[in-house]
Amino acid sequence: MTRTRCVLLGLLGALACSTGSEPPIDGSFVSLTVSGRVRAADGTQVSSAVLDVVARGPDSCTGSLADGSATSDVTGAFSVTVSNWNVPRDVCVWIAVTPPAGSGLAADTVTVRPARLDVVPSVVAVEVILPALPES
Repeated sequence: MTRTRCVLLGLLGALACSTGSEPPIDGSFVSLTVSGRVRAADGTQVSSAVLDVVARGPDSCTGSLADGSATSDVTGAFSVTVSNWNVPRDVCVWIAVTPPAGSGLAADTVTVRPARLDVVPSVVAVEVILPALPES
């Protein structure tokens, strides 16, 4: 049996099709939204922090099932949705936060468990507190 598979690519709506006997993709389009605020230890909002978000396996919090990035706005707020073709599943969310250069703040990581990649996106709220760089 011959199947034709088409994928819509990019903002221009380009359509790419292939014909062959490839098996169909198992699973669904699943996603997870991570949103929150970045603050310094003294409570001030941190704008322009870069957050790299990775949905990982739930047990060891390793691997990558879906990833994305965001930059905090002037109020320290951020939101990023990570998506992938997969089956709905529990995940561990790992977030690497890089403060803006010259801010006097240290980079940090945050791990959130449990979270869920699902057909109806779940939302995880995160408050990130960045420590000050050690004095030299």
